[in-house]
Formats: sequence, structure tokens, C-alpha cells
Amino acid sequence: QRADVVIELGSMLSAYPAEQSTVDALSQSLRRDSSLLVRALAARAMELSRDERFVPTLLVSLKTEKDISIRKASIYALAYQRSSQVVGVLLPLLRDKKQDIRAAASFALAEIGDPVARDSLIDLLKKRGKDEDIFARSQAARGLGKMAYPESIEALIISLNRDKAQDVRRASAQALGLIAGNQEMKAVEALELA
Repeated sequence: QRADVVIELGSMLSAYPAEQSTVDALSQSLRRDSSLLVRALAARAMELSRDERFVPTLLVSLKTEKDISIRKASIYALAYQRSSQVVGVLLPLLRDKKQDIRAAASFALAEIGDPVARDSLIDLLKKRGKDEDIFARSQAARGLGKMAYPESIEALIISLNRDKAQDVRRASAQALGLIAGNQEMKAVEALELA
């Protein structure tokens, strides 16, 4: 029943703003419910709401939660919160020992698009030797495209030409298309070659 209630709340919160009592109830569920499923669904409901009042609870969840699926759900919920505090918490997760956490953090940082993350995303994109980080690298390329910094072009061209993963090369090409105008001949030539 608790899981059903949280699912329904998530559905409602995707269309309507949350009352403070709902924010409190979902926060309580994420922090204290005995069921892993209910805690993960509470984080998902928070993601659907995109309400910044959930940020403190989600940040605490990242620090205290042991279950990887709930930590991932919390990261995905934070992907729609554009704040320097959230970016500051997500950046170190790009080096987490768990592949799923690195990938979720890369996705979230790409969604947020904060320029502070640019160098970390470039570093992640350069780690071509780790095949398990394909999703994380593709999200890093996507994030660099969203940020549209010409300084990212060189790393994206290298990724386009050298990464073994098709998904990463595709994301790099799309990012180059977003960044490079007709004046960026090096990027245009790389795209034509690809």
C-alpha cells in the first residue's frame, strides 16, 4: 500500500505542485521507510515533481543511503535542480567506485549543464579505456554539448575519432553539432570525416 501511495503521489506531482505536507511525507519515506522499493519510489516521485524543497532530503540520502538503486534514484531526482550545491555534491560522484553511480552523476551533470562541471566531464570523456563507463562518457559528451563551450571541441573531436563505443561517438558528434558553428572548421571537418 505504501508503494502504491508513493506511485500515485509521483504521478500527481508531475502535474501539480506539492503541498508542504506532501513534501514532508515523501521526505520521511525516503529517509525512514523500511522498504527499499518505497524509498526508491519516493526519490522517483521527487524527481517527477522537480520541487527544490526536496533537495536537502535528496542530498542527505546520497550521504547516508547504502543501497545503490536508491542512491541512483536520488541522483536522477537531483538532475533537475540547478544549484551550485547540487553540482558540488555530484562532481565527486564521477569518480565513485560504482559504475552505476558514475553514470547517474554524469547524466545529472549533463542535465544541469553547469559550466563548473565542464572540466570534470571532459576528463570523464577522455577515459576511453573503461568500457563499463560507456553511458557515463556518452552523457559527458551530451553535457558538453548542452554547455556549448568551444573549449570542449578538442576533447569531443578526439572522442568522436577514437572512442570504441558507438554511443559515445554518436553523443560526441551531436555535441559538436550543437557547439560548432560554420566558423569552427576543425569541428566541421571532423563531423564530415565521421
